[in-house]
Amino acid sequence: MTLRLKSTVNYTLINPEGSHRRYVMLSIDVPTVQTRRQPLNLALVVDRSGSMGGGKLERAKEAARQLVRNLTPQDRVALVAFASEVDVLAHSTTVTHNGRTRLLGAIDQIRTAGSTALHGGWWVGGQQVADFVDDERVSRVLLLTDGRANVGLTDPELIAGQARELRQRGIETSAMGIGADFDDDLLKMMASSGGGAFHFIPDAPSIEDVVAGELGEMISQYARRTVVDVSLPRGVELRGCLNKYELDQTATGARVYIGDLLSGDLKRIVLKVSTPPGSIGEHLSITSKVVYTKVETNQHRDRAFPPAELRYAPVHAVRSQPVNRDVDREVSLLRSARARDEAVALSRDGRHEDALKILRVTAGKLSESSYASEPEFAAEAAAVRDLVSRAEQGPLDELRRKDMVATSRTLRERKARHDKGLPK
Repeated sequence: MTLRLKSTVNYTLINPEGSHRRYVMLSIDVPTVQTRRQPLNLALVVDRSGSMGGGKLERAKEAARQLVRNLTPQDRVALVAFASEVDVLAHSTTVTHNGRTRLLGAIDQIRTAGSTALHGGWWVGGQQVADFVDDERVSRVLLLTDGRANVGLTDPELIAGQARELRQRGIETSAMGIGADFDDDLLKMMASSGGGAFHFIPDAPSIEDVVAGELGEMISQYARRTVVDVSLPRGVELRGCLNKYELDQTATGARVYIGDLLSGDLKRIVLKVSTPPGSIGEHLSITSKVVYTKVETNQHRDRAFPPAELRYAPVHAVRSQPVNRDVDREVSLLRSARARDEAVALSRDGRHEDALKILRVTAGKLSESSYASEPEFAAEAAAVRDLVSRAEQGPLDELRRKDMVATSRTLRERKARHDKGLPK
């Protein structure tokens, strides 16, 4: 079975005078198949700073134990802990009986103390993984923290740049933030640039489930290192990607980094473009292809999407054309996600009333939409109304803000959840 690819535009007819904005949606429907379980090459990087007390570190250690117990001799794991200093408690080792025993003993040694050398711990974990990267393995750093980088390098842009460099070397980064005090901007940037996942963990009891879910996703991969190359006709300009995927401008358009494709996944990429002036009847064709490594065969593949076609037409035809409901629905959901992000930013700046206004407007648009009765849309409308209700009682607390950020990211990435963890 192969990928099912589709290209659609919200409105296909455009004005000859130009300056039209159009949304192009590229859909990747991944078949549900039994995938080959790839060997894992991991570094588990655990924050052991003083703030990890109160049960968080113990839950993190138990999650680490579960991870180690569920791996096999084909897998490798390194264990790194950080506070003010970085300690490699177990260098990358295969999970044989003896290796598992050493890893479990190293986990038992982790104790809370000191500040948060987040960058140093993550970077050392990346170097542990780097020594064993190959095309047969899933190579990833799993970062687990409840705090903010305050020792060593702390600049989010620089750290994200290093995560991008590791990704280019075949090493992904997934970042898991616990509680209300971690730096979600930094962790989101690391995960996005690093090609992995960002997880918000609201409380200590949730740590084990999230780590198991992350592992479940790694063994459910259909394709890895997936990118979409988009070629735009002359004069058509890219105005943005509503999903907030990592994106590079190219000479002919853009390259969008969408990470791994999971069995049964559905990815939708929505690009905003503007069109130049043209002549009635003239066509503009936006072409795209998906490039990936198929897990089952470990072969590099590329497949073309059907072209997304735009056509210049008389003004009356442009104004009277129907909207493509699939694209319009997706754009509305992504706008709701963006509104959540804007409300969080305003709330953090102390502009509570402005944040509340954005949430009210968004809730109104969702409720009045022609899609309001559809389950996914209705669920999003109910969630935003709940946020409005909470915000009307007073400023949002940081835990609520972080939940909004995580939900927004999930909406924008349209990421399937695989919470089954690793088989015994």
